[in-house]
Amino acid sequence: MSRRLVIILGCLGFGVAVILGGFVLFIKQFSQPSQAIIKVGNSGSSPPATITVSLVPTLVSDRYASFDYPAGLNLKTGTQIYPPSVATLDYSVKDVESWFLAVDISSNPSGNLSNNSAYLGRVDNPTEFHQSNTTINGQPVIIFTDTQAEGFSQIAFLVHGTWLATVSLIGDDVSGTQPLQTSFNMVLQTWHWLV
Repeated sequence: MSRRLVIILGCLGFGVAVILGGFVLFIKQFSQPSQAIIKVGNSGSSPPATITVSLVPTLVSDRYASFDYPAGLNLKTGTQIYPPSVATLDYSVKDVESWFLAVDISSNPSGNLSNNSAYLGRVDNPTEFHQSNTTINGQPVIIFTDTQAEGFSQIAFLVHGTWLATVSLIGDDVSGTQPLQTSFNMVLQTWHWLV
């Protein structure tokens, strides 16, 4: 055999050995149990556990009333208004449980709450709804707290002549109900009728 043929056969043998060795390592790697890193956390449909809702007061005003609400809440657009309502503003933000702030202004020709089903339903169920009457900025406010709700659930009724405003807030927060109570109080304490 010539020296050249020996070198060629040696190189081919070495190449085959390298390929077989790589193939054996490849097979061994696939026969081992696989390892993965699993990230435990919330899915895209759940809010993060550390969300912080901005409580910076933001003024809203229309032809009926003005008030402040927390900047961290987002106004829902396209809300339908049905008589006797003349204005409906819905705000929300995702948290542990989403926050929902609803402000509704409606015509109230009687000047009282005797025909309001939301009010009467709470009055008729005192074991679930705790009623408190207060005065804020010189106007009477009736507040109901849902004692059986998880988290925060309150609704306020503000009567002004032949107008009625209802302000309701429900939700929960990682730090408890205090941020929601602060938000609810913010709306009520800054409320000004413009009619």
